[in-house]
Amino acid sequence: MSQKLRELIAESVTLTKDTRRLMGQENRGAAENKKIDENHTRIGVVVEEIQRERAQVENERSMNRKAFELEDDLRKDGKNDDPKEQRKKIFRRYLIGGRNEVSQEEFRSMVFKGDNQRALSSDDVAAGGALIMPEEFLPELIKFIDNSFRLKDAVRTLPPTTADSYGVAELTADPDDAEMTPELGTGSDDSAMGFQKRRITPHPAAKRIKVSNELLRIAVMNPEALVNERLGYKFKAVQENKIINGSGALEPLGFMVASADGIDTDRDIATDNTAALIDFKNLMRAKHGLKEGYWPTATWQMHRDILSHIARITDGEDKFIWEPNTKIDDPETLLGKEIILSEYMPNTIAANAYVYMFGDLSHYWFGMSQEVVIQVLSELYAENNQTGYIGRMKFDGQPVLSEAFKRGKMGAA
Repeated sequence: MSQKLRELIAESVTLTKDTRRLMGQENRGAAENKKIDENHTRIGVVVEEIQRERAQVENERSMNRKAFELEDDLRKDGKNDDPKEQRKKIFRRYLIGGRNEVSQEEFRSMVFKGDNQRALSSDDVAAGGALIMPEEFLPELIKFIDNSFRLKDAVRTLPPTTADSYGVAELTADPDDAEMTPELGTGSDDSAMGFQKRRITPHPAAKRIKVSNELLRIAVMNPEALVNERLGYKFKAVQENKIINGSGALEPLGFMVASADGIDTDRDIATDNTAALIDFKNLMRAKHGLKEGYWPTATWQMHRDILSHIARITDGEDKFIWEPNTKIDDPETLLGKEIILSEYMPNTIAANAYVYMFGDLSHYWFGMSQEVVIQVLSELYAENNQTGYIGRMKFDGQPVLSEAFKRGKMGAA
């Protein structure tokens, strides 16, 4: 009897005795009745565990008994067989029990045949290689690290809509300043104040993947779950890419694309930069070129290659100007403001190239009319024994306030 089975039986006996004692009391209260109910419930659980444990013990005994019988048969078998049959049965014992199950003489008879050594080898099927499992496939996936999408998460995401588009009124110009007037004067009529409607219209994006039905049937990992996960990741990737680099034509308008509908060239700053070098003074101009009211939530957005370039800027004494953060859990900062890195930001140092953005990303609006939906096509590719997966979503975005951004640019020469 196993130790666990002994403990379960002892617990069952104790619970039964306690229950009988409580039930024998003449004036039982609510606490005693509750304890009796708890004991009955626990006894039922313990009895089930005892039955499972006994079944397991009996199963182990049966397996051991069969193993002993097989071992005894193997030892008795083959006494009067010819040498070839004896070697086969010795080899069977060796496979089942290992080297300790055969004597030195039996092992030599298995390995040697007459004066010739039998070359048992793992790379020869006939000489033992067939005994080796061809391959063990691990339920893991080796892949490159996923890109982070901190920039996409930092923009303002509007609540999903079932309408065709989002519309919002935009103040394009303030009224002129008030004028000094006589006591009873009312000032001149204003003609400067203006409005317009800004529209964000989600556009469709889609991706299709076909997977072999045989792979779906026999794969160690779950191909369907992997396809769903990777499709979701790639939709996040295209969102961040378009937020930065989108043309605005049936797709989001990126903030690194000069446009009168988003951030125009009047927000570019190339002063002090050359075609090959970013000057630290240019970064200071970018920060101070933004109104102070945007500073609390403004961040730098750039590619890691551009940050590497900035990190190597030195002063007149050849000392590095930028001081990287030494705290592991805190983000990198530049001139006191957080740096958001993105693999989709431009990383080319060349004449007139855009290289970074400094601004308040809450003034980039991103909206969806359909979040990611993955459709399974079980029959469409049946002739090819494949199942199709189509991911779809609809989204759009654009910078809505140009003055909240300053875009860094390389010099012309």
